[in-house]
Amino acid sequence: MTREYNLKKNPSFCMLGLLHTYVSPDGNVMPCCVGDTLQKPLGNINKVSSWDEIWNGEEYKQFRKNMIDGVENPICSGCYDTEKFASESSRTHRNNVYADEYDHYISHLLPSGEMTTDKLKYMDFRFSNRCNQACITCGHGLSSKWYDLNEKLGRTQSDPKFIEPTDESIAFKLIDDNLDSVRDIYFAGGEPMISKYHWYTLEKLIECGRANQVTLVYSTNCSTLTYRGKDVLEYWKQFKSVMIMASIDEVGERFNYIRWPGDWNKISENLKKIHDSFEVVNRSVGWAKQKLVYVPVLSAFNIHRLKEIVQEFIDCGIYQTSLCNTTLFESYMFQNLLRNPTHLSIVNMPEQHWQYVDNCLTEFEDWYLSCVVNGTPALSNKKKKIKTAMSKIRNMRKMQQSDFKFFEYPTEDYLIFMEEYSKMDIARGTNFKETFPELEWLYK
Repeated sequence: MTREYNLKKNPSFCMLGLLHTYVSPDGNVMPCCVGDTLQKPLGNINKVSSWDEIWNGEEYKQFRKNMIDGVENPICSGCYDTEKFASESSRTHRNNVYADEYDHYISHLLPSGEMTTDKLKYMDFRFSNRCNQACITCGHGLSSKWYDLNEKLGRTQSDPKFIEPTDESIAFKLIDDNLDSVRDIYFAGGEPMISKYHWYTLEKLIECGRANQVTLVYSTNCSTLTYRGKDVLEYWKQFKSVMIMASIDEVGERFNYIRWPGDWNKISENLKKIHDSFEVVNRSVGWAKQKLVYVPVLSAFNIHRLKEIVQEFIDCGIYQTSLCNTTLFESYMFQNLLRNPTHLSIVNMPEQHWQYVDNCLTEFEDWYLSCVVNGTPALSNKKKKIKTAMSKIRNMRKMQQSDFKFFEYPTEDYLIFMEEYSKMDIARGTNFKETFPELEWLYK
């Protein structure tokens, strides 16, 4: 297959299969973070003595052979599903981003699927589930805080509170072995700011003199910016570039409910510190070296409130105006359309609820383009990006749950989980109906 075919037309080819890997807190290895966790992983770092046993194990080799041959890998169903209702998926995006690495990595790929290099360009190692929030759309596997909540709910738990490598030496070695090759690192949760592996990686890159060659991207709840006396804002200044994809699903008490036990006042203070620090750095270097964008999990809880959420960003002074000549804010704001749990997905909304949401989306689009970005240098591109986002949401709505292979479940009763939220309200001291008055009708 030609380079052009693989990067643009091959329906299963993905550069991440050659230069990247993802490790979850329980040690499972996936081709990337959007891999279907219900499928068999490509390996587990807790069950091997060396990384090569996984990187060139039978599962990874077959994965790459399928990828090259245009055979869909079940583990990649998330991207295949997204391509049914959107013009771009993580797979197609990464093929564009890493097109310049194609020739090098293809030269190291053998017909058997074996790779003769294990040097990664893009790292996503989540060696801990330590987190300080038990978000509605998360669970214990990626948040230790859910352990505490499950105890309050009286649920039986078999896993320990903190899920981390049984032998941390293989985790540290995997980081060390790629310090000289990595160009992009994605830090996510658990909460990266309280993970020793996150801080170890930053310090090692600074120590070996490669920080200014590496781009950092974060998915963080922004609950803290310090760790054992270390200030992450000072660390970030030493790196090539930094992007914060803030995990902010709502604002005010709604944020505190969805990302319990979040404290919006503290979060917004930290976001303001990030915003102001980034603006100072960007002015000093003359370009957007540091970027603050928002990646809410868009669900039945918040998709009707985009206008109110963005207005709060503006009022708090955390909307980064130095990004106005790009479409980064608009791109990431609509990146994460929730599919699971299915009862919160727009796909399964009752029609009455969807019509309400649809009207809110139209109002948001008109308001955002006329009041927020009107007159900015990239207005025409922003208009296209917003219209594409609205189309993506509406196209997803048209699909049936049975159309999705990713996290495939039978369509659930949309209301059945209201009983679960009522139990959580008791355990957490929260109140769904007071926090989301416009959704009170969801309660039977």
